[in-house]
Amino acid sequence: MPSLVIGVLISLIMACFAIQNSESVEVDFLFLTFEIPLVLVILMAFLCSVMVATLFLLHTKYKNYQQRKKLNQEKEELEKEISKLQEKNKMLMYNQRLHGSNPSWPGSEDSEQATETEPKNQEKALPSNSEK
Repeated sequence: MPSLVIGVLISLIMACFAIQNSESVEVDFLFLTFEIPLVLVILMAFLCSVMVATLFLLHTKYKNYQQRKKLNQEKEELEKEISKLQEKNKMLMYNQRLHGSNPSWPGSEDSEQATETEPKNQEKALPSNSEK
C-alpha cells in the first residue's frame, strides 16, 4: 500500500512538471536542429544521466565481484592449508605421546645430546670382542 501511494505521488509530480514545461524548444545536436517539448529534453537528459550512472555502478559491481571471487579462492586455499597443518600437528602430537614427553626433534638440543650419548651407551651395552 505505501508503494502505491508513493507511485501515485511521483506520477502527479511528473504530470505537473510536464504540464508546466510543455512549450517547444529548439534543440541543436551536431548538425541537426529540431523543436521538441522542453519536458522531453529534460527527461532525455535525466535518462542519459541514469544510464551513465548505471554503467559506472555495473562496472564497480563487476570489479567488486572479481575481487570477492579472488578473495574467496584465497580463503579456500588458506583453509585447506590450515587443515593440512592441523592434521600434521595431530600426527606430531601423536608421535610425541608415543615416544615420550620429550622427543628428539632434528635440529633441537635434545637431538644433539641424544646423538652424542647414543654411541657411548651402545659401547657400554655391547660387549667388546676382547671380552669374549
